[in-house]
Amino acid sequence: MIGKFRQIIHFWPQILSTCIVSLSYLCIGLVRSWASTSVPSFNLKEINNGTVNPDALENAPLDIDIISWIVSGPPIGAIIGSTLVSFPLRLFGRKATLIIAGTAFLTGNGLIASGGWAAADTAVGLLLAGRVILGLSVGFSCPATVIYISETTSPSLRGTLGCVPALQMALGILIGYIIGAAISWKLVTCFSLIPPVILIIGCILIPESPVWLNSKGKHVASLQASTWLHLTIDNKDKLESGKLLGTKDTICAGNGTQEKSENEEEAAKTSILSRHVLQPLLLSLMLQFVQIWSGVNVLIFKTVEIFSAAGSIVEPFVATAVVGIVQLVATAVSIPLVDMAGRKPLLIISSSLMAVAMAILGACFYIGKEKLSENCGWLPLAAVITAFIGFSLGYAGIPYLVIGELFPASHRNMCGSISSMFNLLNLFLTLKFFTQLATVTSYQAVIWWFACVNVLGSIGVYFLLPETKGKKLEEIEKYFMGKKK
Repeated sequence: MIGKFRQIIHFWPQILSTCIVSLSYLCIGLVRSWASTSVPSFNLKEINNGTVNPDALENAPLDIDIISWIVSGPPIGAIIGSTLVSFPLRLFGRKATLIIAGTAFLTGNGLIASGGWAAADTAVGLLLAGRVILGLSVGFSCPATVIYISETTSPSLRGTLGCVPALQMALGILIGYIIGAAISWKLVTCFSLIPPVILIIGCILIPESPVWLNSKGKHVASLQASTWLHLTIDNKDKLESGKLLGTKDTICAGNGTQEKSENEEEAAKTSILSRHVLQPLLLSLMLQFVQIWSGVNVLIFKTVEIFSAAGSIVEPFVATAVVGIVQLVATAVSIPLVDMAGRKPLLIISSSLMAVAMAILGACFYIGKEKLSENCGWLPLAAVITAFIGFSLGYAGIPYLVIGELFPASHRNMCGSISSMFNLLNLFLTLKFFTQLATVTSYQAVIWWFACVNVLGSIGVYFLLPETKGKKLEEIEKYFMGKKK
């Protein structure tokens, strides 16, 4: 325990920089929770048994198709952002990309807030534009954050610090749920302007990734950044950055000597279809697919709708806040477990719990709202809580962590972009068509499909995913190149 405390004190710059860049995920959490509480707030003319809703839009209630576009707007923008993000990551660096993302968060929330006081004919357009721009910032910040953290933390802390973004996202979701239940959607959006301001200021103060600086030939700046981050003192990574990125003259972390990169010539000859690039990319896509189609993201965006449709006896907004608290606590508990238990066991436990929870929730819909309310009205809330606990233990953070761990440095920008784009495309499909699929088939059919995905996810992780706990980035890259068991 004392040794762990000394480690935390010693590596405080890495912890500080991780917390700062992870604010982008807090912003993402606010974006994800916004629809769950804000859509009922602006779309219902009356609340509380006939009381006039002063926060409703003039033309409320909106058409269900328009609502679905407002809810799924962020994934649309995020798909575009994740497609483009490899360019600023490569040209301007990780910090600059996060500053761009923070600016986009400000712009998107500003447009949505102005829609609250705009005329009826322009309010919906402002909401849609703002949500898409928020998605653009999500697409920029997701890979930029995890890549920055993986390149600025030591192997002994990478697993723990790599899950801080998931904790910040859970915190953002919880904050959005709580304040969304207490204040109007307009004030919620105004509050969402604060975190991106802190993110932008914080990113200006911390150093750029030594990996990116080395790749641009800025070796002195790279050494200064690694010294500030205590990477040179740790010397366990040997400033993997320089060796992995394939710069011709790199600086070793421990002694400042230059050495020719072993991977430069190999990286120049390989393409994304090479085995050591394609294999980790496909593994990442598998994890991203299970994360989205596990069903928990639908619960996050449509919590109130799910509780109302399932027949829960608990008031939907109260149940939503309870779920947010559970997710935050479970995510916080999972952080030290990543480096203790490893990635594979947590992912298997995570998907197994979600499979059980989704099977039970599907059974709730199958039984029917009326029968369930009479006998087991608490069961939907218990199932959703179980699903969030399972999600938080593994799939909330580890799929993002492996973006920075599995991909070879020479292709990390591109693979990170592809992985994020795949994640967000699937998120858009689940959010846009969930209600339509549930109408055409049934709620229980869609939710049982989520349970099947979780079962397949457990099997895939067990047989295909290598354990990366405590491994250096260089060791992981050599594993996929077949040079190391």
